[in-house]
Amino acid sequence: MKTNIFLTVLLLILLSFSAFVASGGLHFVGNTGFGSGSLIINVDAAGFGGRNNAVVVAHVTGSGLTPVCKKHSHYHNGANTVDVDVTASQTSTRNGRAEFTFHLDLTQGIEADDAGCMYPTYSHVSGLMGTIYVNLQAFVEGEATPADTLNFVCYVNDPDDYVQCTEQ
Repeated sequence: MKTNIFLTVLLLILLSFSAFVASGGLHFVGNTGFGSGSLIINVDAAGFGGRNNAVVVAHVTGSGLTPVCKKHSHYHNGANTVDVDVTASQTSTRNGRAEFTFHLDLTQGIEADDAGCMYPTYSHVSGLMGTIYVNLQAFVEGEATPADTLNFVCYVNDPDDYVQCTEQ
């Protein structure tokens, strides 16, 4: 009889715990990683098992950034500053936990003339220097309110392949 009561109590505790874990909801887990070229973001999300897909949206903004003009292996700073506003999203159909990797070209659409590249031979903008803001939001597909949000302030120095981010 004592064994049956003990097993019943244990079963109730385990069921309560699993219900608590299952209701944790979609959220970011682990460390978020950043890399250059132009910007690479790695983030993990978990807690969407048995529900709709997980959607992660990355939004990157920055103003007054210094463009880097390139000719072969030579670089020089553009004379004008530029602004960036890039948004990308990814959906995972995996159950439970997934890694999301974004490769964002922050220089897309920035012309050498607009950047103030001083010499015609420096024909394209290869990178940026300055401060950018990264907002990551995790959504359960079909819901308008994010389940979790991460915000970072990052310093980028693309010619040196350097990105340093601090979570806010």
